[in-house]
Formats: sequence, C-alpha cells, structure tokens
Amino acid sequence: MSAHECYGHHGSHRYAVEQSLDEVAFEKGIWGTALDGNIEKLKSILDKGEDPSIPDSSGYTALHYASRNGKEVACKLLLGNRANPNAQTHGGATPLHRAAFLGHSNIVSLLLQYKADPCICDSDGKTALHKGAEGQHYKVCYILVDSKPELRQMADKKGSLPVNYVKENNTSLLSLLK
Repeated sequence: MSAHECYGHHGSHRYAVEQSLDEVAFEKGIWGTALDGNIEKLKSILDKGEDPSIPDSSGYTALHYASRNGKEVACKLLLGNRANPNAQTHGGATPLHRAAFLGHSNIVSLLLQYKADPCICDSDGKTALHKGAEGQHYKVCYILVDSKPELRQMADKKGSLPVNYVKENNTSLLSLLK
C-alpha cells in the first residue's frame, strides 16, 4: 500500500472539499449563526454592530433563517436588536411566511408581537395565512386569523383563498378558515 492509499488518495480519484466564498460568508456570518441558533455567536456579531436586517445574496435575512428553523431565542435576540420583521426576500417571503409554512406557532406569535404585517403578500400573492394553510397548521392559522380575521378573504394571484389550500379531511382547519 502506498502512502497515498493510506490517506484515502487512490490514484486519480480526489475527494476535495470546496466551498464558495458565499458559503463561507454565510456560515461564519449572521445568517448561518441565526440558522443554527448559536446565541453566543449571534450576540457577538450583533455587539460588533452588524445590521440584523442585512440580506444574503438571495434576499434572506438572519430573521428569515431563525424563523424558518424555529429558533425562538435567536428570533427574540434579532428582533430586540431591531431586525425588520417585514423584510422580504426576492420572492417576497417574510419571516412570518417562513414560520407559518413550517408550523412554528411560537415564532408566528413573536413576530406579530414585533409588528410583523400578516397582510404582506409574496410574489405569488400569498399571505402568511395561505402558507400556514398549505402546511395544514391549525395553531398557526388560528393565531393569524385571531390577529387579522380579514386574512381569510384575501385571495392569492391564482384567486385562491387560504381555505382552498386545506386538505378535505382537515375539518377543524376548514371550519376555522371558512
């Protein structure tokens, strides 16, 4: 066995790990830190004056990532440091859209407390209620309807109401959204 074979190098087969500069910046920056919910590192980044609402190359902010992953403490920290709860991605999604779609009712409530606007539509014309209904998340939908009952009557660009995204067998959610 040659020295190269001992270390996993077999002839012309090379297993290189490559990362783009964007990926490295993401992981080491505020976005990856929020995604992971690394509170100490997030505090350190914010203490250095980093803008909590700065978007990545796709338009996502740290709050989008923390909201999507259900990282409540990270969301509280970002919001407490003046992160924009209504920041929109290139596709129009807000942190509220992300949390609603994934069923993070605690994050939905938190974002609403920090004045997230549940009426903002993404590029498909969907509100956070549409996204909660798509995910079949009763508690999320209840919170959103309780905060703004007229959301039930807002149609997306296809003309669909939130209730139109609910499965037939989800009778409690159908009743809530009618």
